[in-house]
Formats: sequence, structure tokens, C-alpha cells
Amino acid sequence: MLLEPIQINYERWLPLRMQCEMLLQKQELFQNQLCFTNTVDSGPSLEQGCGSIKYKVELGKGKSVKQDHRAEEEFTVFNPDYIGTPIHEVYSLLGERYTIGRFRMMVSKPKVCYSWHKDEHLRIHVPVVTNDHAYMMFEDKSVHHMPVGSAYVTDTTVYHTAFNAGLKTRIHLLGVLL
Repeated sequence: MLLEPIQINYERWLPLRMQCEMLLQKQELFQNQLCFTNTVDSGPSLEQGCGSIKYKVELGKGKSVKQDHRAEEEFTVFNPDYIGTPIHEVYSLLGERYTIGRFRMMVSKPKVCYSWHKDEHLRIHVPVVTNDHAYMMFEDKSVHHMPVGSAYVTDTTVYHTAFNAGLKTRIHLLGVLL
């Protein structure tokens, strides 16, 4: 479920939005994501950590545990190519208050809904670009819109989904809280 919004003392929203939108235009997304943290044994990669790190999901077959899955706690190295950028500034700001594992940019295109699922850890969302028709829904049937300007800790250990019923792309930075 959605916990209280957290006011974050961050004033560079426009450069953050510009960086995320530029990445969206220039980069090939991996499962609608880019991951900015990697494991110690990996080189810089925006792909490592995208999607489910534990499960392989196949339509019609369900999910199975990946043989080589990684733990959230292993994603401790911020991609050096992005240190000093607005995305790194937000990561560092949140890191003063929380221990963060994977830190990703999540893109929800218009008219898209994620599957009904639950995660093993809480998440913190930082909306960068949103619209009035982008929501998260939790198993208690509560529905929440997360406006830009705050961070939002969500209890994603319960069943939930996110959907963008609008006509504009939604971009969130998403951190796994350890």
C-alpha cells in the first residue's frame, strides 16, 4: 500500500526530467526500464537489474526461478557513467535516508498495465513525468496517483499493479528499499 509521501529537498526537477526524457529517446529500454545500479562483478550496464531478477516469466507458462538469479542486496555499485547527473543526485539524496538496492528508471507507456504481482521488498517511487491517469492499485483495492515533487514509499510486498490509462508516458525512478 502507499505510505505517506515524503518531501524531498530536491530543486533540480527540470534537469532530472530532461535527463530521463533524453535517455528515453536515446537508449533502448530493457523491459521498459534502465537500471543504474549494478553488482560488483559486473561492468557498467543499464540492462543488468532490469525486469525480474529472480523469475523468468513466460506468457501462458507462468514464472519459474532463474538459475543465475541475483539478490537485491548485490546491486550496490552506481553506474559510473551516470555519477554527477540528476539521476545520481536523487539516488544519493534517497541514500542518505534509506539503504537502496536496485535503482531504475521505469517507463510506463500510454494505455499499459503491469501484471498483478508482489515483490520481496518495499519500493520508493520518485515520479519524474506523470499524468493524471497514471495510478498504482493495491490488493486492498486502494488506488493512488503519485504527483511529481515527492517520493513515495510503497509496500509492494502485497499484490499490486501500476497502470497508465493516460495518453502520455509516465517515468518514475524506482529504488528497492533494503
